Amino acid sequence: MKTTILCISLMLFSFIKVDAQKINSLQSFMHDRFGMFIHWGPVSLRGTEIGWSRDNQVAKEDYDSLYKEFNPVLFNAEAWVKAAKDAGMKYLTITARHHDGFCLWPTQYTSYNIMNTPFKKDVVGALSKACKKYNIKFCIYYSILDWWHPDYPLHSPHKNPQPDPRSDMNRYIAYMKNQLKELITHYDPYMLWFDGQWEKPWTDEMGRIFTATSNN
Repeated sequence: MKTTILCISLMLFSFIKVDAQKINSLQSFMHDRFGMFIHWGPVSLRGTEIGWSRDNQVAKEDYDSLYKEFNPVLFNAEAWVKAAKDAGMKYLTITARHHDGFCLWPTQYTSYNIMNTPFKKDVVGALSKACKKYNIKFCIYYSILDWWHPDYPLHSPHKNPQPDPRSDMNRYIAYMKNQLKELITHYDPYMLWFDGQWEKPWTDEMGRIFTATSNN
């Protein structure tokens, strides 16, 4: 299995000392430059921004129920990847899980995932397979924050939210690790693209511990 690159938004783990192989891999990715970055999920039914429109343009209760209607029957992974290939793109990134917490793969760790929609098909898996066919580097975006998950302290970025006293970041980090292990094991991504480290519940110290124990 090839080395999975951890590409951290806004230098989340900039303090990590990387070896020559990882530096070469990162330089290779930077050389590719041109790629497709897909933000997609049930909120497309409302035509608003993924994650950020929850509890804003779209009421929280409505947003969190959209998966029950999500049935993108025209989704064609090969067509999307071929479009990227024909345009000269070198990689494709899919938001496997954005800030809203919805998962585009059949994760075992939450029911809030694609298999509990009317569509019931693994979007991440289909794109991974198509990328291999067309020799496009397959990358996965994964949000560190999750406003839907009960163990994540904040459940909205809007209206001056206060931390949920019932939340538990230790449980939440374990949840993240389990999901990331699934994604790496099942889809062998060229890169993991993290986002959301800027929100207050997450700290640099959590990042250091998370990285140090990521192989456990």
